[in-house]
Amino acid sequence: MSEILIGGRTPEEIINKRLDELARSPLPLPAPGAAPPQKQRRASKTSVRSSSVISKFSIEELPDRYRLNNLQYKGDLWTVDWSKELLHGGHSHTQSDWANRTRTDEFKVAPGPIYGASIISVYDHRTTTDKNQKSLVKKVKKMFKDDFDPSKDYMMTSTHISYNPTAPDAITHWKGYSFGAQEDAVIIGPGGYLKKGFEDSLEALMGTNDVDAFSVAGKWLTGKKPYLHRLNSRPTNTTERVLVFGCYGVSNYFVIDAGSYISDVRPARGVVARRAQKNP
Repeated sequence: MSEILIGGRTPEEIINKRLDELARSPLPLPAPGAAPPQKQRRASKTSVRSSSVISKFSIEELPDRYRLNNLQYKGDLWTVDWSKELLHGGHSHTQSDWANRTRTDEFKVAPGPIYGASIISVYDHRTTTDKNQKSLVKKVKKMFKDDFDPSKDYMMTSTHISYNPTAPDAITHWKGYSFGAQEDAVIIGPGGYLKKGFEDSLEALMGTNDVDAFSVAGKWLTGKKPYLHRLNSRPTNTTERVLVFGCYGVSNYFVIDAGSYISDVRPARGVVARRAQKNP
């Protein structure tokens, strides 16, 4: 069967052109006078998940949440609760509006690294021989897969990117919350499926530099290959974007979209994260 062409171009060529156009689009600057969050130096994170850590991981189902026990995050073990229902009945808001609405709530909007750690850990846990745990893996996988359904809006995170005229860029996780922290990294670069050379950007956005591990886990979760969308050239002025996730139409993209407008409204799933054990 011959390849379908639209205006002389393949659907993938049209999609890539549109993504590039979006990546180059300027955005309004943030409101003046906003106090910058505390900066933190980003420590190198190991991309190797030891068998002892993986074996400690487990999933627990509670009435209103799925609890991920002993999740490896930021070098330590954490307890992470994911709400079974989308926040605020599935309504969509901007990132800043979400922070305002959930600041005093138990469930907050998760940053990219919490998503990254959760997706990889649930994927690793798929080989468990415990029947109850295997059933819970399927339930959590379905929850995330439903969120990333191509027919739905991308999911909001609390990760915020400030693309600067000169390197580095500034990434803030838990944006809008009192415990939000800013770190420096270079995010600008060509978009594409995750591959060698994307390690630093993936670590800054998703908390892991293991491109292969995240690619395999993302494909297992969504059936589509993870694709990083970001600004591909230095802007004239600092340009603010937010990180969102979703699958793009009928294409083979599970998009890690670090180029979403700050004015975009998206749904969000709630998370509660607590350090359970500090690794030696």
